[in-house]
Amino acid sequence: MSLRRLGTRSLRILDSTLDGRSAVKDLGVLLDENLSFEAQINKVVKVAGYHLRNIGFVRKYLDEDTVKMLLHNYVISRLDYCNSLYFGLPKYRLRKLQYVMNRAVRLLRGLAPRERVTPVLMELHWLPIKARIVFKICLLTFRALKYGKPEYLRSLLNDFQVDTTMGLRHSDEQYRLNEPRSNLRATIGLTLPAMSVVSKGFQR
Repeated sequence: MSLRRLGTRSLRILDSTLDGRSAVKDLGVLLDENLSFEAQINKVVKVAGYHLRNIGFVRKYLDEDTVKMLLHNYVISRLDYCNSLYFGLPKYRLRKLQYVMNRAVRLLRGLAPRERVTPVLMELHWLPIKARIVFKICLLTFRALKYGKPEYLRSLLNDFQVDTTMGLRHSDEQYRLNEPRSNLRATIGLTLPAMSVVSKGFQR
């Protein structure tokens, strides 16, 4: 039960009083009380926007490779930092991050506001925000399965248990992982779909 439901923002334990907060920071990520990541995304958008404006001031003096390096260091890296936490968030929330990436592409190539950025994203091999989130999860899963690191993550990955009486329905099921069920509808109004990772490249 949250402190809000108790009608208070503080909790007294013995002689100490703990004040409640709507959001706390852990490893540079703002975690709000509803796990909506709204504060975190707003912070990323604000900081990335600041760097985009600064890069824009000197864009005409720099070649494309230098601008691309600056965008990766100051903008794209912030969009990717701990982005696996955004998995399952509503589209309207991720749209803010995608808007920042689109601004970065327009700045890099000098595109007009109405020009499409999708062809340029494909040319640059820059995945859109939603795909980057899934890619990060798949990459972390692959490394955990192949190298066993980090151990805390590897311990959470279990092989899919096949009913021996029915046999495999598909050859890829030998690479399938057990799908834990997660439901956050009661807290942030959405259900995180179970995610299975299938890769023929896994060699365990």
